[in-house]
Amino acid sequence: MRGQAAIEYLFMILVALLIVSLVIRYIKNIANEAGQTIENATRVLLRELQSSYSNIGK
Repeated sequence: MRGQAAIEYLFMILVALLIVSLVIRYIKNIANEAGQTIENATRVLLRELQSSYSNIGK
């Protein structure tokens, strides 16, 4: 009986660790996508600023 309880306990820990790893992977993907979006927006903003500054002298 104790052996079965220990196996069930270890299985619950395994499932919990699996869920945690999936959540971490999901959050990491979200963070990467957010970083890419910010990088793209920064590039567009810099391009527009450079364009505006080059048009001031004309």
